[in-house]
Amino acid sequence: LIYKSFDKFTFHNSTSMLVDSKSQIKFLKSQNFKTNKMKLINLGSICGVSPDIFHPNKTFKNNERKKLKIKKTKIVILYLGRIHKDKGIFELYNVTKKLFNEGFDIMLFLVGNIEDKNLHKIITRNKEFISHYEHNSNPQKFMQISDIFCIPSFREGFGLSVIEASSCELPILGTNIYGLKDSIANNYTGILFKLGDRSDFYNKLKKLIIDKDLRLELGKNGRKRAISDFNKKDVVKFIDLHIRNLIN
Repeated sequence: LIYKSFDKFTFHNSTSMLVDSKSQIKFLKSQNFKTNKMKLINLGSICGVSPDIFHPNKTFKNNERKKLKIKKTKIVILYLGRIHKDKGIFELYNVTKKLFNEGFDIMLFLVGNIEDKNLHKIITRNKEFISHYEHNSNPQKFMQISDIFCIPSFREGFGLSVIEASSCELPILGTNIYGLKDSIANNYTGILFKLGDRSDFYNKLKKLIIDKDLRLELGKNGRKRAISDFNKKDVVKFIDLHIRNLIN
């Protein structure tokens, strides 16, 4: 309630509000925020993606995997962001642990700062299939060596890392929540699963692990969409024009 009151105060005293996704507008409207001040940034995203930086690189992928001693056949599942229970990390661990125990040749990459002591213990006990890396200023490197990008958050904004991963031709698996429903085009650039439904999460991740053709198709579609809808150049131009119009 306190945070919401701050938002309403800011909103009331602002002349214009830039919003990073259509579903965010719907959510704000449901919370009794008036939409007349809201303006969607281009087609979504707060800053867009640079396709020249975030792009697939097969040579780098093969070389880096050799350094890390990861077989070509192993499916690397990447999570990138705050490593906290609110991001669905425990659910991600339980689902990937089950798949690993069932014999699927997978590796889970967790990239980000750990914010829960219990997660340190889990990672230490499961080094046979979990690798942890601290927050990195070059996330594209992890995306380029991975096979699936997973974002099982309970709440999320637009999801910048999602379109960056899509631009690297990674298929996306994420929760069906506000924000992610905009950055993930369901069954086109990725697959959405029902929040809180571990069975749905498990089945859809398993489907992506098994079906290489589906992974490739979603990845190819993702890069096309990242370039056409969320190119950083287009987003910057939109914001620049909006600010100029406000000043004038």
